[in-house]
Amino acid sequence: RDGATIAGGDLAVGDEIVLRQQRQADGTFKVTAIRVILPKVAGTVTAVAASSLTLAARDGTKTTVKLTASTTYRLGKAAADRSAVKVGMQAVVTGTRAPDGTLTATSVTVKASRVAGTVAATSGSTITVTARDGSKVVVKVAASTTYRVAGVEKAALTDVKVDMWIVAEGVRNDDGSLAASTVAAAAAGKHKGWGDWKLDRGGPGKASPAPAATQQPSSNG
Repeated sequence: RDGATIAGGDLAVGDEIVLRQQRQADGTFKVTAIRVILPKVAGTVTAVAASSLTLAARDGTKTTVKLTASTTYRLGKAAADRSAVKVGMQAVVTGTRAPDGTLTATSVTVKASRVAGTVAATSGSTITVTARDGSKVVVKVAASTTYRVAGVEKAALTDVKVDMWIVAEGVRNDDGSLAASTVAAAAAGKHKGWGDWKLDRGGPGKASPAPAATQQPSSNG
């Protein structure tokens, strides 16, 4: 269940399971493994409280999910904490459902917000990005921010230079700035165009449609 080994006695009525079976010589099948499929809900975060969050599905249906001290969080592929979950973000929640239908989250994954553009300025903790529409967005970096710069083996903030092309992903702050978990950059002329940067692949990749200047990815359902 959810990557953890459990005993047969931990199975409950109503659990959705997948069986792994091995055919025997007499034509019967022996069950060699049982995997519990945990329920999932996905949608837009409409409210976040100390012990719960609410998601709105595409059809407008809202689900309130319980959060506990053991709930884990991810921002894209990176480990995070509850502070990464903001109203307006897209999220997928995996959990356990009680007999009354209440869902308690074992894990919450939120999709990172993205900023793309040209580096206008850098400081000890910020990168100012000029988006395609000419607007300026402040990207805030921290010790946990990871960097990928074309041509640099172990990149750091100091390798991000003015006039470079940049894509940053992270959490959008209330003031419109972005708290970056990942920054990817390349010198002007060394990128293949908007949308070519695949942050989970470490640099330019197969061309894809150009992203909006400061977009919030939509839910995949």
